[in-house]
Amino acid sequence: MHFVNRLALSDAICMILITIIKYPPHLPGTGMAIAVCLLRTNGNKLMTYSLEKVISGKKIEILYRHGNTSVIGTLFISIVAVTVVYYFIWPADKPVDILLVWLVMFLLVSTLRLYGITLYKSNKVGIEQTRYWLYAFTSGAAISACLWGLFFLYLVGFIDREYRYFILFFMVGLISAAAITYATSLLAFFITALCIIGPVIIYFIMHSDPITNYTGHLLIAYFMYLLIITRQLNKTLEEFLTHEFNISRLERDKKYAAMLNRELEEEILKRIATEAKLKDEVGKAEALADKLVTITSKDGLTGINNRRRFDEYLENEWNRSARTKTPLSLIMCDIDFYKAYNDTYGHLAGDDSLKKVARVLEHYARRAGDLAARYGGEEFVIILPDTESDKAAHIAEQIRTAVEDLRVQHKSSQTSDYLTISLGVATIIPSRDLTSGTLINFADEALYKAKKTGRNRSVVHGQ
Repeated sequence: MHFVNRLALSDAICMILITIIKYPPHLPGTGMAIAVCLLRTNGNKLMTYSLEKVISGKKIEILYRHGNTSVIGTLFISIVAVTVVYYFIWPADKPVDILLVWLVMFLLVSTLRLYGITLYKSNKVGIEQTRYWLYAFTSGAAISACLWGLFFLYLVGFIDREYRYFILFFMVGLISAAAITYATSLLAFFITALCIIGPVIIYFIMHSDPITNYTGHLLIAYFMYLLIITRQLNKTLEEFLTHEFNISRLERDKKYAAMLNRELEEEILKRIATEAKLKDEVGKAEALADKLVTITSKDGLTGINNRRRFDEYLENEWNRSARTKTPLSLIMCDIDFYKAYNDTYGHLAGDDSLKKVARVLEHYARRAGDLAARYGGEEFVIILPDTESDKAAHIAEQIRTAVEDLRVQHKSSQTSDYLTISLGVATIIPSRDLTSGTLINFADEALYKAKKTGRNRSVVHGQ
C-alpha cells in the first residue's frame, strides 16, 4: 500500500469512530454508514498520485520542521508536571522513585526523538522515503504519548476527585496542543491522542461513580471533536500546499516558457542573420552570374554582342520563326579596306573605327527582338526577326549611309575618302528542311557580291 493510501486509511479510521459514536453498533445501518464513510474518504482524493506524493512530502517536512519545538515543549511540560505533582498531589507515603523513573524515561525518549529530527534535517529525504520518516516520527510521538497516558492512569488511581479534574484539564490541554502540532498528519495525531487519553477514558467509563462515568463519555466526545477539527485543518493545509505547488509549478513553467522564448528569439535572430547572409551571397552570385553572362556574351572591344551570343540568338529566333512561319532577316556587313586603314592609321585608330561602326549598328537594331553583334574581325551582323526583305534592305541602306556620314578619314580606301562599309542582306522563312547556317550563307554571298561590285553598297540575296 502506498503512503498516501495509508494517510487515507487514517482518515477512514477517524470517520469510522465518529460514525460509531453517532450510530451505536446495536442500531441497524451502522455497517452501511461505515462503508459509506470509507468510500467517501477514498473517493474524495481528487489529486493525482504524483501530486499526492509531493503534498505528503511537504506535510512530513512541516511536521519535522516544528518537531524540535514540540518535543522540547513537551519535555519542559513534563518537568513542570512532575514538579507540581510532587509538591501538591503526591502522597507522602509513596516513594518518589516512580516519578524520577518516569521523568528519566521521558527524557530519554525525547532525546531520541530530537536525534531523529536532526537526522531528518541533515539528510536530503526523497519523496519515496517520507513514509519511513513518518513512521519514525509517529513511533516517537506514540511512545511519548504512552508515557503520558500511563502517568495519568497511575495518578487517577489514587488521587482525590478534585485533583482528577486537574489532571483531566492537563490531558485535554495536551491533546489540544497535539491537534495543532500534528495537524499535518492525522495518523500521528490519532495515535498520540489515543495513547494519551485512551487509558484514562477506559478508566473513567468503567468507574462506578456516575459523574466519573459521564466524564469519560465527554472525553470521548471531545476526542471525536478534535478528530474532526484536526481533519479539517489537515484538508485546509492540503489545499494550501496544493495551491502553493500549483503556483510554483506555474512559475517553473513560466520560467521554462521564457527560456524557450529566449531560445526561439535567438534561433530567429540566427536565421535572420543566416538569411541575410544567404541573400547577400545570392546577390553576389547573381552579380557574378550577370558578369559572367556579360563576359561570355559581349564583345570586349566594341561592347556589343559577340559571336557566341549571335549563334545562340540566331538559333532561338530560327526555331521561333519556324513555328510562327514568319520571315527572319540577317544583315552582314564588313568595313571596306580595313587592313589598309590599320596600316595607315594604326591599330588604335582601327579599334576606334570598329567601336564607331558598332554604335551605328546598335542604333539601328532598336526593336526589342533585333540583335547587333560583332561577327569577327571587321565583320558585323544584325538579326531582324519578323522583317521582310525590302524592310531589311532599307535598314541596311540606312546603316551604310550612317557610317559614311561619320566622315572618318580613310585615305587608303579605293572607294571613298571616308570610312565605308559593304552589306549583304538575306531573308528566309525558316523550315525544318533548312538550318540557320543557310541564312548565314545567303547573307555572306550577298556581302561578297557587294564587295565585288564596288563596295560601299548593300546587296540583297537573290537580287
